Amino acid sequence: MARIVARAAEPVDATALAPRLRAADVEEIHAAFGPVDIADALRASLRSSVKAWTATLDGEPLFIGGVGCLSFVSGVGSPWLVAAEEATRYPAALTRVAKGFVPEMLELFPRLENWVDVRNKASAAWLARLGFTLYDPEPYGPQGLPFHRFDMEA
Repeated sequence: MARIVARAAEPVDATALAPRLRAADVEEIHAAFGPVDIADALRASLRSSVKAWTATLDGEPLFIGGVGCLSFVSGVGSPWLVAAEEATRYPAALTRVAKGFVPEMLELFPRLENWVDVRNKASAAWLARLGFTLYDPEPYGPQGLPFHRFDMEA
């Protein structure tokens, strides 16, 4: 059984994970934000997160995720997560780890919402398994590509 360890995310994790990111996550980042450097985008996501985690296997980051603030007044947070290609070999373990983060995010923000690229079918299915509601696709990002808005409430 894989020994996956979760801990607080660090900027070095973004640098280590960026070249190993799943192709679907790279496409989604570019669709949402335009032509950005992936490592820079991950470090920016970490900086803007109220809380962020890294899951590692043998010390190597498998995924990085966190939650940023959309509105402290309304209690809305924006969850995000990206993963290495090899993370797909450990779906059950990674789901267990990520499910542990959801209650922490909901303590910080009673409502969670964000967008997922329609082409990123594995992420959309995974979000549904975690309990998020996905909505019909809408144009999103600078290219107006179809994304599902997803949300969850405490």
